[in-house]
Amino acid sequence: MKLPSLSALLLLALLCVANGEDSPDVIKARTVYHPDGTRTESIHDPSLREQREFTYDKNGVLVSKKIYLLNEKGQTMQGNIYDGRDVLKARAQFLFDELGRMSEERLTTLQGEVYQRIIFGYDAKGDPLPPKSQTYNVQAPNMKAAVIDFTSTAPPRGALDRSQGAPGAGAPVAPNPNQNLGNVPRLPQAVPPPGTAAGASQPGGLPPITVDMNAGEPPKKRSIWQKMFSKDKKDDKK
Repeated sequence: MKLPSLSALLLLALLCVANGEDSPDVIKARTVYHPDGTRTESIHDPSLREQREFTYDKNGVLVSKKIYLLNEKGQTMQGNIYDGRDVLKARAQFLFDELGRMSEERLTTLQGEVYQRIIFGYDAKGDPLPPKSQTYNVQAPNMKAAVIDFTSTAPPRGALDRSQGAPGAGAPVAPNPNQNLGNVPRLPQAVPPPGTAAGASQPGGLPPITVDMNAGEPPKKRSIWQKMFSKDKKDDKK
């Protein structure tokens, strides 16, 4: 059995990659840099039937956002146009010729007035010609750029807030009163007063804080009989 050569395998791989790029089901992303310093980033996702375009000025500030709906061939059909502050400003509609090729893009205001048309043409071989733009005596929407707050001290969206400790660390644990602290003397244990159930709480949900009155009490005086029969004679002389 004759195996295919290495060059044939490489050619087959290149053909597969080329076919994958032209497939209407492939998600595509690209960035276009314009002569005036602005740039447009677009994401074409046929699985969602959606295409998104973001245009930034030369300082990187968002000035417009466009969301288009796609047909089954992955072609744009219609869409909404937002300014940099995410306010709907205009709408777009796409027309096609009898061969299914895009022939026109219409931009309309929210009132339905056409303020710009972009005409797409093709030569005898079917190759696209440079598009032609036509504007009309209709006030175009006022596109406002996004607002950047340079005075905000809040962390950026998605950043971790480490002011309460490292991520995954638990809350601070209260010290254990029974923990052995070496030479530090322990405080006497709280004892509930007579007639109070153990663990009963005071108003406010706090446990009762009472100290055992017998703790640290001075020794009682011995009776005369204890003094007579005590072996310690020093106490009798006092």
